[in-house]
Amino acid sequence: MRSKARRILLNRMVAGATASLLWRSALSAREGSDAGEERRERPLIGAIRWDAWYDPADGAVAKAVEKTLTPVPYRHRMPFFGTVTASNAVRINGYSQDIIDREIDMAANAGLDYWAFDTYPPGSPLGNALQLYLSSRHRDRLRFCAINALSSTIPYFAAQTDYLMDLICQPGYVLVEGQRPLFFAYTISDTQIAADGGIALVADWVQQIRIRARRDGPGDPYIVLTQEGDLTRAALLCSQLGLDAVAQYATAIGPFGGAPFVTLAKLVEAFWDQQVAATGFPIIPNVMTGWDTRPLSENPVPWEPQPAPDHYYQPATPDEIARHLERALLWLKTHRSAAPANTALMYAWNECSEGFGALVPTYDPEGPSGDPSRLRAIASVLMTD
Repeated sequence: MRSKARRILLNRMVAGATASLLWRSALSAREGSDAGEERRERPLIGAIRWDAWYDPADGAVAKAVEKTLTPVPYRHRMPFFGTVTASNAVRINGYSQDIIDREIDMAANAGLDYWAFDTYPPGSPLGNALQLYLSSRHRDRLRFCAINALSSTIPYFAAQTDYLMDLICQPGYVLVEGQRPLFFAYTISDTQIAADGGIALVADWVQQIRIRARRDGPGDPYIVLTQEGDLTRAALLCSQLGLDAVAQYATAIGPFGGAPFVTLAKLVEAFWDQQVAATGFPIIPNVMTGWDTRPLSENPVPWEPQPAPDHYYQPATPDEIARHLERALLWLKTHRSAAPANTALMYAWNECSEGFGALVPTYDPEGPSGDPSRLRAIASVLMTD
């Protein structure tokens, strides 16, 4: 299982960043997005973004992830805007409005409905892609929502809480079950909860977010506990915090060791039912596009323990990803009471060094637009109506 601490540790790495002005969109109100949501019959499909690739200063995080994809066997995993700068070096810098605009169009043209952004404090380079998304003239083609660790959103992190509320109130923020903004809350350990003031303080933050979103935003947030492998603990946390559902950021479970991707897909699909049975809470099923942490094993990053060398599956073919997604859509259709939000979350748009199978077109030395085969495959599923 991937490290639950990554978001927390990276938040600490950027905790000294100067808070920037909160973004306020000049776009027209969200009526168009709401009308589109009411018309849509198939589930909303989102894809996770972890945006380490957008730091113009090439800071510590950017350098670390560039190093993971420098070895020749892994260079094909770079986003399409990556370049080989020397025999032993690559540069992956997507900090460009044009690049984000192109990504929005790529995602929308494939039928994706939203990006779920890993969200960091204002001023963090890990938030640059989100800022570029919000300033894009193309953003009305693709909605968005936030993923944020519980530890950075309790009340005494006032600036981050205000920032998250600003995002929830933005035009184009994903709404489910009518007017409920979708928010993924990344689980943390009991030790971290205690260090942050205890479960009662975290529960109070959840209630304050609900109060503020009902008062100032579109409605009561649909808050989803994310990436809790211990399903007994997931049920307890949901009860203690008053959360609405459970989900997985990524389901990375054995046998690993280069097993076929279809093995992973079957395990993930079985886990959807396990979550419902074990927690009694609704779920948002996740759809995996791959898992292969060998780049992190060979070139460990500062914020995460070194994975085992055999912590990988064979790459998924585009068709295997499409069929996995297709089965998720069918599961949602036949389990409406277990998944009332009617959405699934794909791992991932651009987790290129950790999971791979990234949906973003990836590096192609012969083509500046990259390899779009995975997007074409999911488009064959999502663009049929």
